Amino acid sequence: APATGLFVGAALLLVAAQVVIARRSPGLHTALTGLGAACWLAGNAQWARGAPLFAVVPWWIGFPLFTIAGERVELSRVLRPPRAARLLLAGLVVAWIAGLVVDEWTFVRGQVATGLATAGIAVWLFRHDLSRRVMHLPGLRRFMGMNILCSYGWLGTSGILLTLQGGPGMNEGYDAVLHMVFMGFMLPMVFAHAPVILPAVTGRLVPFRRAFYLHAGLMQAALLVRVAGDALGHPGVRRAGGLAAAVALVLFLANNILALTSAEARIKEVP
Repeated sequence: APATGLFVGAALLLVAAQVVIARRSPGLHTALTGLGAACWLAGNAQWARGAPLFAVVPWWIGFPLFTIAGERVELSRVLRPPRAARLLLAGLVVAWIAGLVVDEWTFVRGQVATGLATAGIAVWLFRHDLSRRVMHLPGLRRFMGMNILCSYGWLGTSGILLTLQGGPGMNEGYDAVLHMVFMGFMLPMVFAHAPVILPAVTGRLVPFRRAFYLHAGLMQAALLVRVAGDALGHPGVRRAGGLAAAVALVLFLANNILALTSAEARIKEVP
Protein backbone atom coordinates (compact mmCIF):
# COMPACT_ATOMS: atom_id res chain seq x y z
CA ALA A 1 0.00 0.00 0.00
CA PRO A 2 1.25 3.56 -0.66
CA ALA A 3 0.94 4.51 3.02
CA THR A 4 3.21 1.72 4.24
CA GLY A 5 5.74 2.60 1.53
CA LEU A 6 5.80 6.20 2.73
CA PHE A 7 6.39 5.06 6.32
CA VAL A 8 9.29 2.87 5.18
CA GLY A 9 10.74 5.79 3.22
CA ALA A 10 10.45 8.12 6.21
CA ALA A 11 12.20 5.57 8.42
CA LEU A 12 15.00 5.20 5.87
CA LEU A 13 15.55 8.96 5.89
CA LEU A 14 15.66 9.00 9.67
CA VAL A 15 18.17 6.14 9.75
CA ALA A 16 20.35 8.03 7.24
CA ALA A 17 20.18 11.16 9.40
CA GLN A 18 21.12 9.15 12.49
CA VAL A 19 24.15 7.71 10.70
CA VAL A 20 25.37 11.23 9.95
CA ILE A 21 24.79 12.29 13.57
CA ALA A 22 26.60 9.22 14.91
CA ARG A 23 29.63 9.94 12.71
CA ARG A 24 29.82 13.52 13.95
CA SER A 25 29.23 12.66 17.62
CA PRO A 26 29.98 8.99 18.29
CA GLY A 27 28.89 7.61 21.62
CA LEU A 28 26.38 5.42 23.41
CA HIS A 29 23.68 8.09 23.21
CA THR A 30 23.84 8.44 19.40
CA ALA A 31 24.07 4.65 19.04
CA LEU A 32 20.82 4.34 21.00
CA THR A 33 18.94 6.97 18.99
CA GLY A 34 20.19 5.34 15.80
CA LEU A 35 18.98 1.98 17.04
CA GLY A 36 15.59 3.51 17.75
CA ALA A 37 15.35 4.67 14.14
CA ALA A 38 16.44 1.23 12.94
CA CYS A 39 13.70 -0.39 15.04
CA TRP A 40 11.13 1.91 13.44
CA LEU A 41 12.43 0.93 10.01
CA ALA A 42 12.31 -2.78 10.88
CA GLY A 43 8.74 -2.50 12.14
CA ASN A 44 7.59 -0.51 9.13
CA ALA A 45 9.24 -2.98 6.75
CA GLN A 46 7.45 -5.91 8.42
CA TRP A 47 4.18 -3.99 8.34
CA ALA A 48 4.65 -3.31 4.61
CA ARG A 49 5.11 -7.00 3.86
CA GLY A 50 1.92 -7.89 5.72
CA ALA A 51 3.23 -9.17 9.07
CA PRO A 52 0.61 -9.32 11.87
CA LEU A 53 0.54 -6.26 14.11
CA PHE A 54 1.47 -8.18 17.25
CA ALA A 55 4.77 -9.06 15.53
CA VAL A 56 5.33 -5.48 14.33
CA VAL A 57 4.48 -3.56 17.50
CA PRO A 58 7.54 -4.74 19.52
CA TRP A 59 9.80 -3.16 16.89
CA TRP A 60 7.75 0.01 16.99
CA ILE A 61 8.18 0.05 20.77
CA GLY A 62 11.94 0.13 20.22
CA PHE A 63 11.64 3.48 18.41
CA PRO A 64 10.50 5.63 21.39
CA LEU A 65 12.31 3.40 23.89
CA PHE A 66 15.79 3.87 22.44
CA THR A 67 15.22 7.42 21.21
CA ILE A 68 14.24 8.55 24.70
CA ALA A 69 16.93 6.42 26.32
CA GLY A 70 19.57 7.98 24.07
CA GLU A 71 18.45 11.48 24.99
CA ARG A 72 18.49 10.70 28.71
CA VAL A 73 21.87 8.94 28.47
CA GLU A 74 23.31 12.04 26.83
CA LEU A 75 22.09 14.16 29.75
CA SER A 76 23.35 11.60 32.27
CA ARG A 77 26.92 12.23 31.12
CA VAL A 78 26.91 15.12 33.58
CA LEU A 79 26.81 12.52 36.38
CA ARG A 80 29.65 10.50 34.77
CA PRO A 81 28.18 6.98 35.07
CA PRO A 82 31.02 4.44 35.36
CA ARG A 83 32.13 2.38 32.40
CA ALA A 84 30.66 -0.76 33.96
CA ALA A 85 27.23 0.92 34.08
CA ARG A 86 27.44 1.89 30.41
CA LEU A 87 28.46 -1.66 29.49
CA LEU A 88 25.51 -2.99 31.48
CA LEU A 89 23.12 -0.77 29.53
CA ALA A 90 24.67 -1.91 26.25
CA GLY A 91 24.19 -5.53 27.34
CA LEU A 92 20.54 -4.91 28.19
CA VAL A 93 19.99 -3.37 24.77
CA VAL A 94 21.60 -6.37 23.06
CA ALA A 95 19.35 -8.69 25.10
CA TRP A 96 16.29 -6.65 24.08
CA ILE A 97 17.12 -6.96 20.38
CA ALA A 98 18.03 -10.64 20.75
CA GLY A 99 14.63 -11.30 22.28
CA LEU A 100 12.87 -9.86 19.23
CA VAL A 101 15.04 -11.88 16.87
CA VAL A 102 14.22 -15.07 18.78
CA ASP A 103 10.54 -14.16 18.38
CA GLU A 104 10.83 -15.21 14.74
CA TRP A 105 10.92 -18.83 16.00
CA THR A 106 9.15 -18.83 19.36
CA PHE A 107 7.32 -15.78 20.70
CA VAL A 108 7.19 -16.76 24.36
CA ARG A 109 10.92 -17.36 24.81
CA GLY A 110 11.91 -14.15 23.05
CA GLN A 111 9.26 -12.18 24.88
CA VAL A 112 10.73 -13.17 28.24
CA ALA A 113 14.17 -11.87 27.22
CA THR A 114 12.73 -8.65 25.84
CA GLY A 115 10.56 -8.12 28.91
CA LEU A 116 13.44 -8.64 31.34
CA ALA A 117 15.65 -6.33 29.28
CA THR A 118 12.92 -3.67 29.22
CA ALA A 119 12.63 -3.78 33.01
CA GLY A 120 16.42 -3.64 33.31
CA ILE A 121 16.66 -0.61 31.01
CA ALA A 122 13.99 1.16 33.08
CA VAL A 123 15.91 0.51 36.31
CA TRP A 124 19.16 1.69 34.71
CA LEU A 125 17.58 4.92 33.50
CA PHE A 126 15.94 5.53 36.87
CA ARG A 127 19.24 4.97 38.65
CA HIS A 128 21.35 7.22 36.43
CA ASP A 129 18.90 9.93 35.36
CA LEU A 130 19.62 13.52 36.28
CA SER A 131 15.99 13.99 37.31
CA ARG A 132 16.61 12.24 40.63
CA ARG A 133 19.03 15.02 41.55
CA VAL A 134 16.60 17.89 40.91
CA MET A 135 13.42 16.51 42.48
CA HIS A 136 13.91 18.73 45.53
CA LEU A 137 13.93 21.89 43.37
CA PRO A 138 10.63 23.75 42.96
CA GLY A 139 8.69 24.65 39.85
CA LEU A 140 9.35 23.23 36.41
CA ARG A 141 12.32 21.06 37.39
CA ARG A 142 10.29 19.16 39.96
CA PHE A 143 7.41 18.77 37.49
CA MET A 144 9.77 17.43 34.83
CA GLY A 145 11.48 15.10 37.27
CA MET A 146 8.23 13.60 38.54
CA ASN A 147 6.97 12.93 35.01
CA ILE A 148 10.26 11.38 33.88
CA LEU A 149 10.51 9.08 36.89
CA CYS A 150 6.86 8.03 36.47
CA SER A 151 7.71 7.16 32.86
CA TYR A 152 10.44 4.81 34.05
CA GLY A 153 8.03 3.22 36.51
CA TRP A 154 5.54 2.40 33.74
CA LEU A 155 8.31 1.16 31.46
CA GLY A 156 9.64 -1.19 34.13
CA THR A 157 6.16 -2.47 34.92
CA SER A 158 5.51 -3.13 31.24
CA GLY A 159 8.69 -5.21 31.09
CA ILE A 160 7.64 -7.31 34.07
CA LEU A 161 4.16 -7.87 32.63
CA LEU A 162 5.60 -8.70 29.22
CA THR A 163 7.76 -11.35 30.90
CA LEU A 164 4.82 -12.91 32.71
CA GLN A 165 1.90 -12.71 30.32
CA GLY A 166 2.85 -15.48 27.85
CA GLY A 167 1.79 -15.46 24.21
CA PRO A 168 0.98 -12.49 22.01
CA GLY A 169 -2.78 -12.85 21.63
CA MET A 170 -4.95 -9.76 21.88
CA ASN A 171 -5.60 -10.33 25.57
CA GLU A 172 -5.82 -7.98 28.52
CA GLY A 173 -2.13 -8.33 29.37
CA TYR A 174 -1.14 -7.36 25.85
CA ASP A 175 -3.43 -4.31 25.98
CA ALA A 176 -1.93 -3.27 29.32
CA VAL A 177 1.63 -3.55 28.01
CA LEU A 178 0.85 -1.35 25.01
CA HIS A 179 -0.75 1.34 27.17
CA MET A 180 2.06 1.25 29.71
CA VAL A 181 4.61 1.88 26.97
CA PHE A 182 2.85 4.22 24.54
CA MET A 183 0.98 6.20 27.21
CA GLY A 184 2.67 5.51 30.53
CA PHE A 185 6.23 5.81 29.24
CA MET A 186 5.88 8.20 26.30
CA LEU A 187 3.24 10.75 27.29
CA PRO A 188 4.74 11.83 30.65
CA MET A 189 7.98 12.39 28.73
CA VAL A 190 6.05 14.65 26.35
CA PHE A 191 4.45 16.47 29.29
CA ALA A 192 7.86 16.94 30.92
CA HIS A 193 9.64 18.29 27.86
CA ALA A 194 6.88 20.42 26.29
CA PRO A 195 7.72 23.52 28.39
CA VAL A 196 11.31 23.24 27.13
CA ILE A 197 10.64 22.35 23.49
CA LEU A 198 7.81 24.81 22.80
CA PRO A 199 9.97 27.91 23.43
CA ALA A 200 12.49 26.64 20.87
CA VAL A 201 9.68 26.20 18.33
CA THR A 202 7.60 29.30 19.04
CA GLY A 203 10.24 31.74 20.31
CA ARG A 204 8.20 32.33 23.48
CA LEU A 205 8.72 31.08 26.99
CA VAL A 206 6.27 28.67 28.61
CA PRO A 207 6.00 29.82 32.22
CA PHE A 208 5.45 26.94 34.62
CA ARG A 209 1.99 26.69 36.14
CA ARG A 210 0.74 24.45 38.89
CA ALA A 211 -2.16 23.61 36.58
CA PHE A 212 0.33 21.43 34.66
CA TYR A 213 -0.08 18.88 37.43
CA LEU A 214 -3.75 18.50 36.44
CA HIS A 215 -3.10 16.91 33.06
CA ALA A 216 -0.08 14.98 34.36
CA GLY A 217 -1.97 13.60 37.36
CA LEU A 218 -5.08 12.80 35.37
CA MET A 219 -3.01 10.84 32.85
CA GLN A 220 -1.49 8.75 35.63
CA ALA A 221 -4.95 8.09 37.08
CA ALA A 222 -6.32 7.22 33.62
CA LEU A 223 -3.58 4.66 33.09
CA LEU A 224 -4.22 3.09 36.47
CA VAL A 225 -7.92 2.77 35.60
CA ARG A 226 -7.10 1.31 32.18
CA VAL A 227 -4.74 -1.28 33.66
CA ALA A 228 -7.30 -2.10 36.37
CA GLY A 229 -9.87 -2.68 33.64
CA ASP A 230 -7.45 -5.06 31.92
CA ALA A 231 -6.77 -6.91 35.17
CA LEU A 232 -10.50 -7.24 35.88
CA GLY A 233 -11.42 -8.02 32.29
CA HIS A 234 -14.03 -5.25 32.45
CA PRO A 235 -14.58 -3.34 29.16
CA GLY A 236 -16.43 -0.51 30.90
CA VAL A 237 -13.51 0.23 33.20
CA ARG A 238 -11.13 0.15 30.24
CA ARG A 239 -13.31 2.63 28.37
CA ALA A 240 -13.39 4.92 31.41
CA GLY A 241 -9.60 4.88 31.50
CA GLY A 242 -9.43 5.69 27.80
CA LEU A 243 -11.87 8.60 28.18
CA ALA A 244 -9.91 10.02 31.12
CA ALA A 245 -6.70 9.80 29.07
CA ALA A 246 -8.36 11.75 26.23
CA VAL A 247 -9.44 14.45 28.71
CA ALA A 248 -5.87 14.59 30.05
CA LEU A 249 -4.54 15.22 26.53
CA VAL A 250 -7.05 18.05 26.00
CA LEU A 251 -5.99 19.57 29.33
CA PHE A 252 -2.35 19.27 28.31
CA LEU A 253 -2.98 21.23 25.12
CA ALA A 254 -5.12 23.82 26.91
CA ASN A 255 -2.63 24.38 29.72
CA ASN A 256 0.29 24.85 27.35
CA ILE A 257 -1.66 27.18 25.05
CA LEU A 258 -2.70 29.28 28.05
CA ALA A 259 0.91 29.39 29.24
CA LEU A 260 2.14 30.42 25.79
CA THR A 261 -0.42 33.22 25.50
CA SER A 262 -0.03 34.49 29.05
CA ALA A 263 1.24 37.99 29.82
CA GLU A 264 4.39 36.53 31.37
CA ALA A 265 5.24 34.66 28.17
CA ARG A 266 4.74 37.84 26.11
CA ILE A 267 6.98 39.87 28.40
CA LYS A 268 9.72 37.26 28.38
CA GLU A 269 9.81 36.51 24.66
CA VAL A 270 12.85 34.54 23.59
CA PRO A 271 14.93 36.70 21.21
